[in-house]
Amino acid sequence: MKKAFTLIELLAIIIILAIIALIATPIILNVVEDARNSANMSSALLIMNEGHNYYASSMLDESKKEKIEKEQNIYNELTINNKPEFGELYVNSNNEVAMAILIDNKCYKKTYKGEIEVVETSKCSLGQDDEKPTVNQKVVNTEANHNDWYKEDIFLEIEVIDKESGPAGYKRCMGQSECDPDETIYNLDNKVYINTESSSNYVCVIGIDNNGNESEKLCLNYKIDKTLPNIEGIVDKVVNKGEEVDLKEGITYSDPLSGIDGELVIEPDFIDTSIVGTKTVIYKVNDKAGNTREIVRNIIVDAEAPTITYNLVDNSSINQNGWAKNNFFVRANIIDNSGSGIKSAKSCVSNSNNECEPIADISGLTKDFYIEVEGNNRLCIEVTDNNNKTSKICSDTYKLDKTAPVAGTATFTGTLGSNGWYVSDVKVNILNGSDNLSGHLSTTSNISTVTTDTSGTTVTITTTDLAGNSSSRNYVVKVDKTKPTLVNSWVGTVSNTIANVYIQAADNLSGISNIQCKVATQSSNFTNWTNFPVVWDGVANAFRCDVTPATFGHYYQTYIADIYIYDNAMNGGKVTSKQLNIPLNLTINPYSSNGGLVSIQRPSSSTTPTILQVPPNNNSYVVAGLMIYYPFKVNDVIWIEYRVARTDGINGPYLDIAYQTPFQNELIEGGYDMTNETKSKSITITANTSELLIFFAKASTTDPIYSGQVYINYITVNGLKIL
Repeated sequence: MKKAFTLIELLAIIIILAIIALIATPIILNVVEDARNSANMSSALLIMNEGHNYYASSMLDESKKEKIEKEQNIYNELTINNKPEFGELYVNSNNEVAMAILIDNKCYKKTYKGEIEVVETSKCSLGQDDEKPTVNQKVVNTEANHNDWYKEDIFLEIEVIDKESGPAGYKRCMGQSECDPDETIYNLDNKVYINTESSSNYVCVIGIDNNGNESEKLCLNYKIDKTLPNIEGIVDKVVNKGEEVDLKEGITYSDPLSGIDGELVIEPDFIDTSIVGTKTVIYKVNDKAGNTREIVRNIIVDAEAPTITYNLVDNSSINQNGWAKNNFFVRANIIDNSGSGIKSAKSCVSNSNNECEPIADISGLTKDFYIEVEGNNRLCIEVTDNNNKTSKICSDTYKLDKTAPVAGTATFTGTLGSNGWYVSDVKVNILNGSDNLSGHLSTTSNISTVTTDTSGTTVTITTTDLAGNSSSRNYVVKVDKTKPTLVNSWVGTVSNTIANVYIQAADNLSGISNIQCKVATQSSNFTNWTNFPVVWDGVANAFRCDVTPATFGHYYQTYIADIYIYDNAMNGGKVTSKQLNIPLNLTINPYSSNGGLVSIQRPSSSTTPTILQVPPNNNSYVVAGLMIYYPFKVNDVIWIEYRVARTDGINGPYLDIAYQTPFQNELIEGGYDMTNETKSKSITITANTSELLIFFAKASTTDPIYSGQVYINYITVNGLKIL
C-alpha cells in the first residue's frame, strides 16, 4: 500500500517551489516588459503610418490639405482604435511625419527627418507652446433637437485642443447664467453631468494645455425638459350609434417648460359611428424638447338595445274599439339598433293583461303570432344583440271576442187589444242586450214606432258588442186601429117564443172576433140587458142572434136588441139597434067557486070591461076571479086597478081581494064596501112561478049577502099591460 507524505516532506516541497518562483519571476517580468515596449513601438509606427495615409487622402480633401499646408496638429483627427490620449502629429507637404506620442508614460518622438525614439516624458513636445488652446463642449450621450432642447440628462465632454504642448485639462463652473470657471479638472475623461430641467443650464469652461496656456472662456446653455407635455380632458367617451363625435371637444394641452411644439395630433381624426364597438383614438402632442405625450382614448360606440314592433298582418282585423271578432295574425319585427347582429331572441304569449316570461326561441328577425284565444292576449319578446344589450318589450293587449252578444229585448207602448193586436200607434222601447267579454256597444231597433195598420210588422232588435259581433231578436207587431164594418142587419121571425136578428159584418185586417147581441125589455125601462148567443147561419150567410122572450118571462111588449161587433183586435162596439115587438105569451082563465059567475073580456081602449061578477048567494062562501098563466119571475111587479059596483042597493056586505100562487097566499085588501070607487093595488112576486090567482070573495059564510060586480080596469106586469 502507498503511504501518504509526511509533514516534513510537504514542507520540503513547498520550500523548493518558493525557490523556483524567486528565480523565475524577474525573468518573466523582463519578458513582459519587452513585449510591452515592442507593442508600444508598433503603436507608434501605426500612428506614423496613419499620418502618411492622412497626407494621401488630403489630395482629395481640401480641409485636410489645408491643415497639411499649415502644418497643423492632426493627431486628434486620426481614427485609430485605442489611440493614446495625448499626442502631436504633423505632416508636411513632402509627406514627412513629425510626432510626439505619450504611450504608457513613455514618449515616442520623431522629427521630420529622424527615426522614432523613446525620450523622457518631460521632453515629449516638438517645440515651445505659446499659443492658447481651444476648448469645446460636446454632448456625448444625445443630441439637442431643432429647438436646442434636450429631453434627457446630458453628459458633456470637454475637449481641449492644443497642437503644441497638448491639452492638460480645463476649468469649469455651472449655473443658471454665465459664470467664471473656478474648478480645475485635469482628467479630460471626466464628463460634466447635467440633470436639471430648466431653460437655463449654463456651463462655462476654460481649456488648459500642457504649457499652462488657457483658452478663451466658452459658455454654453443647455436647455433640458424631461417632462412630457400635458393633455387634459381625455376620458373614454360613450356615444350613440350614428352620433357625430367631436374628438377635440373639451381637450386642452400645454407644456409649462419648453412649450408646445406644433399642434395636437389625433389619430384617427374621424370616428365612424355607424358600427357599434370600441374605437381607439390616439392623442399626441410634442413639446419643444421633443417629449411626446401620447394618450389612448376609447370611443365606445353604443346603441340602444334592440327594439320590437308589433303590427297586425291585416290592419282590418281590429276595430276602432280595439277588439277583433275573428282570429288574426300579429307580426313582431325585431330591430337591431347596434348593427352587431342579434345573439338570441325568445317569445311568449300571455292570455291576460299581464306580461309573460319569454321562453320559446325565435329564429330570424320576425315572428308571426296567431291570435285565436278569446279575451286579452299579450305578446312579449326578449332579445339580446351581439353588443350584449338586452331588451324585453311586450305588446299592447290584443283583444279577441268571437262570441255573439245576448240580443237585447223590446217592450211596446200602446193600447193592446186582444189576440196580440194593438189598437193604437205602437212605440218600440229598447232594452239593451249584454256581452260578458268585449262588452256591450249598442242595441238598436229597425223600427222606432208603428203608426199604420199592419197584419204583422217585424221589429228586429240588434245588439252589437265592442268586437263587432251581433245578434238579433225579432218581434211581430200587429196593429188594427180600424173598427169592423156592419154590412147589413135585419129582423127575421118574431114570435112569443123566439125572435131572430141577423147581422152581416166585415173586418179586412184582424177579422171578426165576436158579435154580441144585448137585449132589454120595455117593461124594465130597458135596463135588464141580457146577452144572447150569436151563431153563424150559413143559409142566411149572416150571424144570427136568437132572442127568447121566455128568458125574460115578459111578453106583449117591445124588446130592443143592441148589436155589438168586435174584431180580433177588440176594435168595435155597438153598431145598430133592432126593435122587437114580442106578442103575449100568457093565458087568462075565469075562476069561480061556490057558484060565483065570472066573465072575461079583453081590454080595449074604448071599453072598460066588467070582468068579474059575484052573484048573491045567501050564506055561502063565494070566490070569483082570474087565473093568469105566465112565467113570473122573482120581483116581478103586478099592478091591478079596479072598482066595485053594488047591485043590491045597499052598502055591504064586505068584499075581500086577495092573490094566491103556489108559494104565496096573501090578502091584498079586506072589508071593502065602497061603491064605484077606483082602487089600485100592487103585488110583488117573491118566487118564480107560472100561476097567479087574483080573486074577490066574501070573507066567510056569516058575511051579509052580497050582490054586485067588480070591474077591473087593467092589470100590468112590470109595467106592461096584459089585461
